[in-house]
Amino acid sequence: MNEDAGWVAFVIFMVALICVMLITAIAVPSIEISRGVDHRSCTAFGQAANREVKFVEYTYFSWDCLTPTVDGKWISTTRLRDLDDD
Repeated sequence: MNEDAGWVAFVIFMVALICVMLITAIAVPSIEISRGVDHRSCTAFGQAANREVKFVEYTYFSWDCLTPTVDGKWISTTRLRDLDDD
């Protein structure tokens, strides 16, 4: 009976390990694709708006497209509309 419990634990461990590997195999490329799309969008925004932009990676999972304001502070391009409303 104890041998069966060992095999069950081993099978559960292997299934969990395979699941982690599959999730990693899907997540890593999708993060890279998303980062690449956002980087190209940032560059395209800068060219279309005739503004200086820089693509900043804060962490592996976090990045942003920044542009300078009139006073020289760098802000996210998503906040430009907020400044226009003020």
